[in-house]
Amino acid sequence: MLYTDIELQQAKDIVETCDTVAPGTKGCYSSRIATWIHFCNTHCSGDDLITEQRLADYVEWLASLGAADRISQGAIRIQQVIRNQLHGVMCYWRIQNGGRTDVSDPRQGPIFTEKWKQVARCHPHSY
Repeated sequence: MLYTDIELQQAKDIVETCDTVAPGTKGCYSSRIATWIHFCNTHCSGDDLITEQRLADYVEWLASLGAADRISQGAIRIQQVIRNQLHGVMCYWRIQNGGRTDVSDPRQGPIFTEKWKQVARCHPHSY
C-alpha cells in the first residue's frame, strides 16, 4: 500500500467535495489522491499543493521506486499506470484551483514534459 489509512480518509474527504467525480469512480480517485498525499507527506513536508515541479517529482518517484509496479490496475506499461494515477491528482488540482480555466495545466510545462520523456525512455516496455 502506498498510503496510510489516514491519508486515504483525507483523500475520500477531498473526493466527496468534488461533484465532477462519478460515484462509481470515487474509490479509485480516492486511492490515487491518497498516493499523492502520501508522496507530499514524505517529500514535501505535508504541503500537497500541486505544482509542475512536484508533479514531475511525483512521476519520478512512482517510476523509480517501483511504486507504479505495486499499483495493481491491470495496466501493462508503467507509463499507463502513472497516467492513470495522474488522473486522480489532476482531479485534486482542479479542486485546489477552484476549477479555474485560466490556470495552466502543470502537465503542459517544460519541467513535467521533460520528466515524462525521461520516464518513457527509462521504461519503454515495462510490463
